[in-house]
Amino acid sequence: MWMMLLITVVTNITMFPAVWCLHKSGRVFDTCFGLLTAITSCLYHICDSIDSPLWLDEGQWHRLDNIATITSIVCWIVYLMDIQQRVVEEYTQYVLFIFVLIFQQKNPWDPANSFAPILGSLLILMFRYMLFHPIPSYHKRELGMGFLFLFCGVCFYIRGLDDENDPYRFFHGCWHGLSGIAAYYNVRILANRQSVLPLKQK
Repeated sequence: MWMMLLITVVTNITMFPAVWCLHKSGRVFDTCFGLLTAITSCLYHICDSIDSPLWLDEGQWHRLDNIATITSIVCWIVYLMDIQQRVVEEYTQYVLFIFVLIFQQKNPWDPANSFAPILGSLLILMFRYMLFHPIPSYHKRELGMGFLFLFCGVCFYIRGLDDENDPYRFFHGCWHGLSGIAAYYNVRILANRQSVLPLKQK
């Protein structure tokens, strides 16, 4: 129990550098949901490990974790849209968040309800670049590192779906750690947005 608790909770620490970057860039909505993702993930896995509720039970924390995680991914896609008008960007975030809530309320354990808001956000991103807005300048290093860590994290996530062969949730912990590192690079991709750390201009 303690090994599983240590692995699944401590690995969420890697989320905090990305949350700090979002805070420093003034992205309040993204910061709150990044923080919520880390907190709900920790509490869900604590309840799972000790087999006891912490105000909310394991299933309730799991549902909140799903909502926070999906919303954080959607926020990142909105960030990639490079919407210059802050009000338009905020409306986009809130409208997509409403869809996340509706789909999760329908059935949070159906993967289709998790992927639908993400795919919808990706379609908006694609049509924006195709019809209305040129593709912005990206920092290639951040883009490459972000996708590399994210790809590795997804591989570990899939591997960790088999609980019987991963009793200590080691692979799921790797997903936490790698996705947190990926998030740090992913929130610094846009070249025309101010980053916390200075990047060399080419």
